Amino acid sequence: MKRVALALLCSIVLAGCTGDRLEGERYRAERDLWQADWELRNLSMRRQDVAEHRWIDLAARYEAIAKRYEPTVGEAKDGDLKRELQTILARALFSAAQVHVVLRDSARIGTLYEKIASGYAHIDAIASEVAYAQAAVAQRRGDLLEAANHYQEVLAHTTPQPGEVGVADHVLGLPLMIARLRAQVAGGASQEHYEGARTYYERMTVDHPGELTQVESQTHLAEIAADMGDWAGAIKRLEVLEEQLGEMDDPPRQPCDVRYAIAGIQACSGSGLAATRATLLSLVEDYPDCRIKPQVLLTLADNANKRNQVEEALGYLDRIRKEHGKDEDSAAQALMVRGRLLEHRGRWQEALEAFRELSVQYPLAEISLSAPLEIARHYAEAGNREAELTALAQAEERYRDFIRRYPPGRQSLVARERLVECLVIQQKHEDAVSEMESLGADLIGRPEGVAFMLAAARMAQVDLADTLRSADILERTGTLYSETEIGQWARAEADRLRGEIVR
Repeated sequence: MKRVALALLCSIVLAGCTGDRLEGERYRAERDLWQADWELRNLSMRRQDVAEHRWIDLAARYEAIAKRYEPTVGEAKDGDLKRELQTILARALFSAAQVHVVLRDSARIGTLYEKIASGYAHIDAIASEVAYAQAAVAQRRGDLLEAANHYQEVLAHTTPQPGEVGVADHVLGLPLMIARLRAQVAGGASQEHYEGARTYYERMTVDHPGELTQVESQTHLAEIAADMGDWAGAIKRLEVLEEQLGEMDDPPRQPCDVRYAIAGIQACSGSGLAATRATLLSLVEDYPDCRIKPQVLLTLADNANKRNQVEEALGYLDRIRKEHGKDEDSAAQALMVRGRLLEHRGRWQEALEAFRELSVQYPLAEISLSAPLEIARHYAEAGNREAELTALAQAEERYRDFIRRYPPGRQSLVARERLVECLVIQQKHEDAVSEMESLGADLIGRPEGVAFMLAAARMAQVDLADTLRSADILERTGTLYSETEIGQWARAEADRLRGEIVR
């Protein structure tokens, strides 16, 4: 009897300890999620200045939260604690998916949304996140009406809060998304598809004066007008928005961005090159310190080139390097455009000087890494095989030297991609397969990674006639990407190829 009483007492104590432990786990999970959300807000405020590895690290951090506390959720009994833990995990996965949107990793986004949609649909507190995930999954498989219906669920239950972490940050774009999906299913846009979205945004512009919500809503109203072919209406909406932003002390968007959008609509509407040029020139004059001024000057150069005003175009490109030389990416892009423009105008020696200068003046700019292949491409199109081979050899050495000299990072990755391209053109298939396989392993979890692995497997089989190596690469792909459909296909394909070898 004493043993029974003692066992009962122990079970009560252990249950209490388990409850305390689970409560502590819930607290730590919530704290970890809050800290990751704080980092996401920080990075989002200066998105254009954030290195890619910071986003990759943040996505991994969110996914680690979901993985770290998942066993705890399994241990918890049904009740408030379990639901709270699951809510935290689902929101961590949702935020991870949003970070992967920045990284343009559609495969990982799809995997995360599928986890949310299948694993957390029973939790009322995250109904909007689940509906958003279900919409994204439906959209990926081509069921556009189902996607629109799920997005409508999100819209009905969530108040838009631009700039916040979570689904609330995306709600404002949903009425337009829903209208476009339904118009796509119908085979053409009509007033009926867009009426609900227009009413929603007009209400938001009135209810949120001076806020980001008003700015975004006015922008979406212009997009609706453009979708309907009402170019004059779209421009009028943007002109109103530009005026509103100009009256704000700390506008959420710069007025010059809106003027640039007006020029874009003029170009799409067929208003004529002269009208677009006048708008772009007025932007440069009215907003001399506009942050997108290099892009505006590039657009002016393109406009001038289309009007056969080559020297005018070159003048705009020179202005970018003179006035924005400290912005290496913009200066390098201007020099690349200069080279291509001169080449297309039959001024090859001047173009060649521009391409060669890129590697010297702006060695770390991503676009500069394309210059050696631009030179090789020109000689290939001209039918000068000897000059092409020389240029390719020089390009290969340039890429290998860059990879040796600089640490791993975005530029080094681009150099490795260009090296693969160079090796393939030279038909150095053995080296190309090795480099693609290495890239695929280094880019695990990203669409480019699996693409390189599959390309390596195909080249091994077709160009090297090495079926066993192809099967090995596919097997490795299946292991690295085991959670995806393509990974499962790769493993099955590896088994098929090995079966062919045995037969």
